[in-house]
Amino acid sequence: MCFTTLRFLDIYYHLFISWFIRAYNDYKMGEILMNTIYLEDSVYTTLQNHPEVKELLIELGFTPLSQPQMVQTVGRITSLKRI
Repeated sequence: MCFTTLRFLDIYYHLFISWFIRAYNDYKMGEILMNTIYLEDSVYTTLQNHPEVKELLIELGFTPLSQPQMVQTVGRITSLKRI
């Protein structure tokens, strides 16, 4: 596999693990959350619906997402699938 493919798999793995840990902790507290993140949605839409994902994506290397103007412009036309 090429480096880019491994990087994407690493990102999806971290997103899944982070989501799973949060969902498990919420389940243990008696709350069940049904959060679904669609890869076809724009980055802007995803961050509006799930603001907690922004910090995770920045930690994974998507540092331009820390700039609000990048989320407003490029984030509206770019999906998580394209990243």
